[in-house]
Amino acid sequence: MSRRTTKRSAPPNPRLQRILLRQGYGAQARFALLRSPLSRKPLGLLRKMQTRLGLLIAATLIAEALWAVEGSREFAGSYYQGDGTGVNWYLHLHGDGTFAFRWDGCLGTYDEKSGGWNVLPDGTIELVIRSQKTDPVGRSIPLALRPIRWGNRLYLVDSSALLDFCNLVNSGSEPRHEAHGLAFLRDDDWDRAVAGTPDVPNSWRSFLLAAPVRGQITKVLGKKNAEIDRGGDHGLKRGMEVYWQGPDFLPYRVVSTTSRTAIIETAYDDVTKRTGPVSTLLYDETLQPQHNR
Repeated sequence: MSRRTTKRSAPPNPRLQRILLRQGYGAQARFALLRSPLSRKPLGLLRKMQTRLGLLIAATLIAEALWAVEGSREFAGSYYQGDGTGVNWYLHLHGDGTFAFRWDGCLGTYDEKSGGWNVLPDGTIELVIRSQKTDPVGRSIPLALRPIRWGNRLYLVDSSALLDFCNLVNSGSEPRHEAHGLAFLRDDDWDRAVAGTPDVPNSWRSFLLAAPVRGQITKVLGKKNAEIDRGGDHGLKRGMEVYWQGPDFLPYRVVSTTSRTAIIETAYDDVTKRTGPVSTLLYDETLQPQHNR
């Protein structure tokens, strides 16, 4: 995987920097104030700082921005997500609050973006694009990423796709042991061993299974739907994925559950005429002999 050196953004207003320095603001406070939205209107910022209310505003801005700076130190690094062929996403979060993103594929570089990044109060990393190359494919990096720790590993997951990340864990695709994968992972963290489950937000913890769920397709309900003999009592929830354990790759998503059964749906047409074993694991070795006998 290639790497590239990115240009840092231009320094903030030099006049404002000199004034803040003369007024005795320390290096971190200056950095915080210069990153605030008010720094775009330096005269207004200076007037606010000359009143008691202004001092409170400045103190609040400093506290919030310093909190983001601490987050910058914690999450700064290089991350990769991709399949090694058409999708290779490289994300670099720099300690100075800037980022660079590149999408490389079979035909070259498809997309490039750069700008700033912040850690929001809820822990989400927000990317603010300032420069970009138009993405011809129409799909690129999400602008809100949720840091998820798993032991010493650090993932950055699309905040709107936490269910997909849970499905990756349940399927055995994570924790991966190579660079390629469907979620951003800090460089070389794929060499780090993990135990237990990833630290996803509380609302998503019940979507992480303690053990694989294995069952059978018992009834075909149409071109895309089928019923299986596992349900809520076995840990299945709406949105989870199961996989047909046959010679072909065939994923299903759970669309509804009862205590003992579930209705599953595939994105493909005319394939649910098949019955047989399914599992939440992408490839379940314990079920393969059963299908092949």
